[in-house]
Amino acid sequence: ARSEIPRPDPLRDARVALSLSGALVGLDGLGALHRYDMDAQRTTVLARDVTAFSTRGDDIVAGKKSGWVGVWSGGSWRELPGLRAEVRHIVVRPDSDWVVAVAAGTVSVWPLGRPTARYEIPGSWSRAANFLAGADKLWLLDPQRGPTLWDLQNRRGVPFATPGREVTTIACHGRDKFATTGLDGRIHLWNLDGVEGRVLGTHEGGGVWAGAIDRTHGRVATGGTDGTVQLVDLREGGTVRSLAEAIE
Repeated sequence: ARSEIPRPDPLRDARVALSLSGALVGLDGLGALHRYDMDAQRTTVLARDVTAFSTRGDDIVAGKKSGWVGVWSGGSWRELPGLRAEVRHIVVRPDSDWVVAVAAGTVSVWPLGRPTARYEIPGSWSRAANFLAGADKLWLLDPQRGPTLWDLQNRRGVPFATPGREVTTIACHGRDKFATTGLDGRIHLWNLDGVEGRVLGTHEGGGVWAGAIDRTHGRVATGGTDGTVQLVDLREGGTVRSLAEAIE
């Protein structure tokens, strides 16, 4: 009998990232975490059943369906203990040692240097979005309450009101500005004092479910259910480029 070819999980976060040394790290739709060495032109599968990952320099932090969270560093895995539910999202602060994982609505935080010093952020959250530049402050998202800015040092959060819009992604620009996307298809620029600057761009006929920021050049890339990718310049507030039918 022929064995069935496994089908990708459409809910899995299939994505790629570049390490500091230039290696390409990717998670495919079947849960295999790959590392491609560009110099040696060799691909290595680092782990399977992976549901989320993030990178910091050459280190990789990954989570699995079982709740396992590990750090790949120096050629081997080191476990961050404490979770028992499927890991849906992982964020690592690029210039510090904070690791944040979301599993079954619970946000867990570890300092990499003290993996047993895990603590949980109270409440139920859909995802951890992004760190403020140069600060121990993290955006958390919840469809009902909207975004909350959580201070990892003081362990308290400040909600941010975005009435009428369910925020799906947040991209931070500097210490006081950030862009949000949502189910209304719009890309907004905000200040931390709550003042909405302007609408930077719009995905017509659908919401926005993917976003990334180029902090060096001040650009945000967003992907929407309308089948387009928008590249928006935060400094000038105009759409740099729209790639129609880039997402199928």
